[in-house]
Amino acid sequence: MSEGDQERPSTATRAELAAGREAACLRILAAGREAAGLRILAAGRWQALAPGSRHGLVGLGIALLAIGVQLPLYDRGIVPMDEGHHASVAMWLRHGKLLYRDLHTGIFPGIYHATAWLLGLFGDDLVVTRWAQLFTNVAMALLLWRTGLRAMRPGWALAAPLLYLALVPMSFPVLAMFNYSNLAVCLALGALLFLLRFREEARTGDALALGALIAACTLTKQNFGALVFLACLFGLLWGRRDSGLGERPLVGSLIPIAASGAGVALLVLLYFVATGTLDDFLYSTVIKLGGDQLESYNNPLPPVLGPHPLNDSRFIFLYTPPGLFNTMLHGERFLGLPVTAAVHSAAIRLSYGIPMAALLAAPWLLWLTRDLADALTRRAGVIIAVFAFVFSLGIFPSAIWSHLAFVMPPLLLLLGLVGDRLDRALGRRLPAAARGWRGLAAVTVAVASLVGVQHASKVARWNPTPLGLPRASLRVSPAQAEIYQSAMRFIDRCASPGEPIFVAPAMPILYFLSDRMNPTRYDLTIPGDVSGELIIEGLEQSQTRCIVYDPLMYPEFPPFEALFPEVARYVQSHYGRAAVIRGGDSRWLGLMRKSQGEP
Repeated sequence: MSEGDQERPSTATRAELAAGREAACLRILAAGREAAGLRILAAGRWQALAPGSRHGLVGLGIALLAIGVQLPLYDRGIVPMDEGHHASVAMWLRHGKLLYRDLHTGIFPGIYHATAWLLGLFGDDLVVTRWAQLFTNVAMALLLWRTGLRAMRPGWALAAPLLYLALVPMSFPVLAMFNYSNLAVCLALGALLFLLRFREEARTGDALALGALIAACTLTKQNFGALVFLACLFGLLWGRRDSGLGERPLVGSLIPIAASGAGVALLVLLYFVATGTLDDFLYSTVIKLGGDQLESYNNPLPPVLGPHPLNDSRFIFLYTPPGLFNTMLHGERFLGLPVTAAVHSAAIRLSYGIPMAALLAAPWLLWLTRDLADALTRRAGVIIAVFAFVFSLGIFPSAIWSHLAFVMPPLLLLLGLVGDRLDRALGRRLPAAARGWRGLAAVTVAVASLVGVQHASKVARWNPTPLGLPRASLRVSPAQAEIYQSAMRFIDRCASPGEPIFVAPAMPILYFLSDRMNPTRYDLTIPGDVSGELIIEGLEQSQTRCIVYDPLMYPEFPPFEALFPEVARYVQSHYGRAAVIRGGDSRWLGLMRKSQGEP
């Protein structure tokens, strides 16, 4: 028998093999029918659910996803300026200080009292405010989902919350810390949702919630509140007769909104009257802040099509997305690419250009789909588009990237709306193109989500070291741990417990971490009516012994010596260097008051 004959099976063997193959095919077909049946059954069960139940389950999934995305990064890093400002002011409020008289700020009081309440309830630890922001972000994602459902199909309504959850790690730490902008945006989205609900069903409870949320947003960040008021006023008046409010008189529709908003505002005004600080409040937040903001934070939009001054470090710092900027600082590649000038420029153009394109495309697409059968959906789309445009003006006068992140949530809604309306317009004329558009959008959102999740793990990897301080259960970079621990050791050596210290120019976090008071009313964080003479007077009256000084001013501002020349001269003549506080490439100075007669 040849070698070929040995390899060829016999007739009996071939019959056995054929029977085996037939049995295997039957088993595969049966398994396939069973799996298909399960899928059909699952789909049937899903479709059998009421739309509200399906949307609720999706909302639960979004909430769990939002928590999961943030867990690797919510307690990472530390922000000495913004985070320090809120925490230290909240601490001083709990020590009996009064806003606007004893503590300088031009921001409305909501965030400071909210932070003071949280720290008083859960303990004096920065991680408390990080948990607060985690749940604020959960609320933001859910508000984006529920609002989007009123203007677009569910698949497109998912785009905004998923993109926002990708934005949180990519913008770290901008959207990971509890501050007035983040809280105000959350309240603004709540106002938008209740505006749409009130238009649909004309329920008084929704009107009361709408008024209270507008007031709360205003009392947290006044310019955001003013923009939300204007956008909601349009939403109440436009097409009112064809909405659920058509049978109610205009005045009757506005009264509960005005009553609840005025009630919230009145309680705050009564507080300022009772504490005798109403004049200080109005002067600091209304009269003085506007001009100072225009003077101190006048940063225009970067060119979307024109050339970028990428040899300007200040431009790169202010306008580069933080995810890319931090990747560059750590010497790593971004999406497999080296962080070159071209990558910087492309990131800036996309960050600013995509929202601008959506703002330009929305009116055209809303016009193309003006005959949409569902009038509520059609009008909700117009209201969302107007809200996004009006709220986007909150990026000014300083159109830096962090401020873009704060106005982005309504713009993400607009992206979903543009996608939905383009899908509908293409579906009527080019069904294949509509399917391709949906596929492209799904892939884009999925890739953005994966990039965000990957960057969250990078943030955790870059900040592995426990800070090791009792008032900040955070993990930070080794350099941050070193410099903050060294600063605390200097303060503890230099100042007795309870003795005031002074920190300059933009590190108010040290007041909170050391549990020390500021002998002046200025933490040099918020621009406005900052008096160098009063700073010197406070240092003299308290005979403050210790100053922690950073020679490098925040990149957005001129040097400390140019901003506060008289304070700089006073510090130079009355204090001497006692320590150099190091951490990585950063270097602060520990200064001590000179003895009388000491040169």
